[in-house]
Amino acid sequence: YVGIVRDISERKLAEQALAESEAALALSNAQNESILRAVGDGILAIDVEGRVAAINPAAAHMLRMSMEDALGKRTLELGSLTKADGSPYGDHEHIATKVIEQGLEIQVEDDLLTRADGTTIVIDRIVTPLHNSQDSATVGIVMTRRDSTERARMDRAKAEFLAMTSHELKTPVTAIHAAVGLVVSGALGALPEKADALLRTASSN
Repeated sequence: YVGIVRDISERKLAEQALAESEAALALSNAQNESILRAVGDGILAIDVEGRVAAINPAAAHMLRMSMEDALGKRTLELGSLTKADGSPYGDHEHIATKVIEQGLEIQVEDDLLTRADGTTIVIDRIVTPLHNSQDSATVGIVMTRRDSTERARMDRAKAEFLAMTSHELKTPVTAIHAAVGLVVSGALGALPEKADALLRTASSN
């Protein structure tokens, strides 16, 4: 008989290394998915054609649709984004286009997101370029969205309160200032030295 012996140690080592690498990759992917699911902010990965490549539960909840329904859709189908004052973004103002062309992170506050069901919320956005791991080419963007509707409501309430308080104080303070000025001017007679100094301080302030 003829026997052939072949040393396959290197092949076995390579197979073992490949299996370990695949296991590590699977673990890393599972960890990343768990993190994305746990994050409270909405996260979307969008390709250069403007289609949703990945989305986490928080982003789907913000859009009021399922993750399955959002995947593959263009961002315009998920809702429209306008500036804080309600005006639309111009052709040369689209954040995603700027990020892809310039390769820079851009943050925007108080955008208005009108969802597919017609409801509107206020959001803050952070948009960063998404790079290919092999050649670092930009293949899309990652958009992080935070619902800031409640914060915007509180800011409006604060501004309204300050405006109302200022208006309510203006009339009595004006009357007090006029009366003090009249007394300081001497129209009502001479004042004791200490009283005159105090009233002049009140009038000037």
